[in-house]
Amino acid sequence: MQCPQNPNDRAVLACQKAKNIKHGVDPLHKCNLRECSFWNTSYDRMLFVCKTGLHLHRCSNQTCTLAYDTNASGFFVCPVSGIEMKEQSMTHANVVKITSRFGSERWGKRYNYKPTVKSTAKAKKKSPKKQQIHSSFVNSMLCKIARSSPNQDKLIKRVVKLITQKTSFVTLICKMAETTRLYKPMQLCPTKIIAAICKHANKLLLCLNPKPSNHVLIATIASLLTSGLSAQGVVIYPKVAWFVDNMPPLTLYAQVEHIQCRNMSACTRAIKQVIFQKNGIVASLVFQLTV
Repeated sequence: MQCPQNPNDRAVLACQKAKNIKHGVDPLHKCNLRECSFWNTSYDRMLFVCKTGLHLHRCSNQTCTLAYDTNASGFFVCPVSGIEMKEQSMTHANVVKITSRFGSERWGKRYNYKPTVKSTAKAKKKSPKKQQIHSSFVNSMLCKIARSSPNQDKLIKRVVKLITQKTSFVTLICKMAETTRLYKPMQLCPTKIIAAICKHANKLLLCLNPKPSNHVLIATIASLLTSGLSAQGVVIYPKVAWFVDNMPPLTLYAQVEHIQCRNMSACTRAIKQVIFQKNGIVASLVFQLTV
C-alpha cells in the first residue's frame, strides 16, 4: 500500500464521498489485511483505497507487492483484488522477525518482489513506418498491368467477324495474331523509366493526403504516362512509347489485384490538385526521365 502524495487525490476524494469518510489521509497508517477494508474505485478496477488510512493499492503484475503464490504453482494471487497474475521474479530472504503496528511479533519469510519491467519510464511511441516504393515493386506492377488480357470471348467474336468462307488457314492465323497481339511479346520496362517512376512516386507520397496505396499510385502514374499530360506549355507527364505499346486500356487495369478504377480516378484528381497550384505548376512534381 502506498500513501498518496497528494491528499486531494481523485481516488481518495471518491472514496471519502462514496463511504462518507470524514478524516483525511493518515501518513503513519500501516495497512493490515486482516483489519483494514478496501474500496474499489469505479473508474479504475485495478485501484483500491484503504478506508482506514486512505492509502492506495494498484494491482498489476508490475506494481503489486501483496500477491503471493498459494500452492507453488507459479501463479500469484492478490489478497486485495483476488486477481491471479503471471509469475513474478522474487528474491528470497532469510527468516526474519516481523513486528506489527500493534506490537505483536512473529517469525516469517519476507520476499522482495522485483517488477518484470526493468524501466518504469514511459515507452516511446513507435514512429509510423514510412511508406516507400522500391524499383522491384514498380517493375512487378508494370508487368502485371501489361499482362492483363481482355476478355477472350470478345476477342473470339471480333475474329469471327473477320472470317469468311474463303478465308484460308494462314490468313485466319494472321488475323488472330493481329487481333490478340500475340505476335508482339511484351518487353520489360527500361530500368531508366522504372527508376524515374520510383523517384516520382516517393515524391508524391510526401504530398498526397490521404495517401493512396502503392498499387493504385503506380497504376495511376502508368496511365498518365500512357496518355500524357500537358498544361500551360509544360509537359507534366510525357507520352512514353513503352507504355503506349504495352499498357492495356484503362478498363482492364481493374483485373490486377488491389487496383480499382474508382481509386485510380481519385488518385489522378489528387495528383492534379497537388501539381496545379494558384501560383502555377509545381516544378518539383513534374515527371522527369533523367534521374
